[in-house]
Amino acid sequence: MAALMGVVRSASLVRCETAVEEAGRVSYMNRRHSMQVDSIKKAIETNFGMRRRIALGALAMMGYSAATFAANPADGAKRGKEDIQPTVVTVQYYPGIFVDWAAQITQYSGIAARNGLEFKFVAVGGGPTATAGLVSGSYDLGLLDLSLTGGLLKPGSVPVKMIMGSELAPWALMASKKAADLAAVAPEQVAQKLAGKEVGVIALGSSSYFYMRGLLKASGVPVESVKIAAAGGFPQLVAALRNGVTYVAMEGLDTMYAMVHQDGLKVLLNFAEKPKDDSFKNAPIFRGILGVPTGGLWARTEWITKNGELIKRIQRAIAQGTVFAKDPKNIGKLSELMGAHGMIPKDIKKDNELDYISSTMKYVAPYFSHEDADAQMKFWVDMGLVKKYLPPNDWMVPGIPTDMNALRQLAIDEPAH
Repeated sequence: MAALMGVVRSASLVRCETAVEEAGRVSYMNRRHSMQVDSIKKAIETNFGMRRRIALGALAMMGYSAATFAANPADGAKRGKEDIQPTVVTVQYYPGIFVDWAAQITQYSGIAARNGLEFKFVAVGGGPTATAGLVSGSYDLGLLDLSLTGGLLKPGSVPVKMIMGSELAPWALMASKKAADLAAVAPEQVAQKLAGKEVGVIALGSSSYFYMRGLLKASGVPVESVKIAAAGGFPQLVAALRNGVTYVAMEGLDTMYAMVHQDGLKVLLNFAEKPKDDSFKNAPIFRGILGVPTGGLWARTEWITKNGELIKRIQRAIAQGTVFAKDPKNIGKLSELMGAHGMIPKDIKKDNELDYISSTMKYVAPYFSHEDADAQMKFWVDMGLVKKYLPPNDWMVPGIPTDMNALRQLAIDEPAH
């Protein structure tokens, strides 16, 4: 133990890599993992002269997840109160929809507090309203995609920018029981079976509507040959499909779980999954958006300019929250946390709760690469919602992780404060 604490006290005098290696070597030699972990945690808590990154590295060398320690809800809440005054950040969200899970889990787990943040959520019912609220300054961050912000982006005039990703394309084309036979049809051919049928979407002009239009176009099916019906909201859309009012419908990925596992309905095309074959190879723009991130947290460019360090903290906190949430070892804590804050739909049966969380969590994706951005921009230009292609650097701030590996790395980066 004395040897390990010697490493802790002298860490500022040696290279980071050497300190981490030595801490790990000593821990394994002594075989006193629990005592050493407690000591390192105490060193972090008391600012023992050791950089947090070195301490977390030492934990990792001993077989512990750095993100798990960083994401300990109790530690997070305590550190937020004792060490720093949290910066309040207002965040728009859509009640009952999984796309804002990353930010909510980050807040409710105490991870936001550990990073000197407090997310205050503002409920907004629809995308256009959410966009207007962001532009007017009603909140700091809005959960949007290019279908909502693209109309604001023009060469030389970019009033809003993305600061973090949020989720994969949150839609799945599902069949009612009347259309169950479509489950045997190749995804590329499904749209060709919809002539004269009613297709349900949230609202005309919503992203679900344009994803449906994109599918029809990619399949060579005239939009006017099908009846696209607006349900008016998620509950209404779910009810319409369950009751067979619509033949097929563009359902949210979180509502998809109950409809598949509890109602026995079929998924015809999951937009959050990359094609496993050469489907839509002749429609590269549409194929390019399948299985890649689509939405994210956006902020006004003016606000971004004034809050560079704050944005780095937000990015890091959400990365930590996501790594915590995606770790299978934390599923029990996650279920308790989400249940306490009303994040689990009421129609999910108790026996299915853990499976629902883990199944839906895989679609939470707060990363966004320039390749993803390029694919999304091309799609929304093709759909007519963005007038002119803008390169990712014009509307994405630096520091957004490009994939899950980059997000994990960001989660263990040393805090800026």
